Amino acid sequence: MTVPDDWEVEGHAISLTVEINVELPLMEECVAQTVLSLREVADRIERGEEMGEIKDKDGKQIGHFDALPEERDSF
Repeated sequence: MTVPDDWEVEGHAISLTVEINVELPLMEECVAQTVLSLREVADRIERGEEMGEIKDKDGKQIGHFDALPEERDSF
């Protein structure tokens, strides 16, 4: 995620690499949903929210995503 040069940025950087191997025509839908999900995660991190459960499209919990350890220690 990059920001304009005139912004002052403080904090940690998070780099994510996502590789999606899906056959067309599902590829475009899958990529679009992944982008929306990553934007939501980025927004929650920027607001300082705890991430909580990660759920699949059917609502089943498939993992848990917390704030970074150094962020949790500062709460």
